[in-house]
Amino acid sequence: MRTVLLAVLAISSFATELPTIAVTGGQIRGGALEKGGTLSGAVFKGIPYAQAPTGDLRWREPSAVKAWTGVREWGTGQAVQLRVEMERLAWRAKGKNWPEYSELDCFACHHSLTAPEQSWRQERGYAGRRPGDPPWNGSRYAVFRELAHQVDNDAATRLDEQIAQLAKSLSQSNPDRDAVAAASASASTLANQIAARIEAQPYDAALTLKLLQKISSDADEISNEGERAAEQAAMALDSLFIAYSRSEKPANAADVRAAINGLFQQLENPSNYNPVDFSRQMRKVGSLLR
Repeated sequence: MRTVLLAVLAISSFATELPTIAVTGGQIRGGALEKGGTLSGAVFKGIPYAQAPTGDLRWREPSAVKAWTGVREWGTGQAVQLRVEMERLAWRAKGKNWPEYSELDCFACHHSLTAPEQSWRQERGYAGRRPGDPPWNGSRYAVFRELAHQVDNDAATRLDEQIAQLAKSLSQSNPDRDAVAAASASASTLANQIAARIEAQPYDAALTLKLLQKISSDADEISNEGERAAEQAAMALDSLFIAYSRSEKPANAADVRAAINGLFQQLENPSNYNPVDFSRQMRKVGSLLR
């Protein structure tokens, strides 16, 4: 049975940037440690001391943990970014200037015009909103939700509901302030809960590969959410594959890398973005992940 170690680092003055420590498998970034309501140090959770006892390793002595890199920081960063975005959105909904157009998908309006039959936006349709009302930019959750469901499916399911409510409200010409503020506050709390679970989650090559496969298999949905979601997908696949290939050394690493680079090439000119082509390239990446 694999256990999780807890390491506590006491520091005299708590810095803005939480410290990172090196352990056998890689680096771990600390979380805030409070004592009496005051920040007094950093706590390091979710440090595995051995590989998971599955497959050939079941009923054997613990095997040394395989090195990891990048996955925990990627996931934590995604969760914290989402939490901060939700806090900002709740604050804006209560502010003087509303609606706040910077929360919307800029490319829905700022793109080269084409003939109607060549417009993927018109072909996709405008579910839940009128044509001409730009949609909310929900790209920060489009890819991160895959990891969220892996570490805390219950919280992620509730977060799905709040994000869907926000997308519906914010894609209207005059969103309801109170509804947006309430959904944003709830989503912020859930994102913070998931961030804590991500910090404590043990990571290994199997989980990293699973995330890569889950993201690439969600190709159609992510691609149809637009350029910003596609950017998030390309960056996530790039970061996670770097982490995976450093420990596993896949024989087809060059092929996977070329396929991921193909995603970035499709994002060089946002006006030329085509979700069908991007989805096809994501599936190509997925077919190489094994």
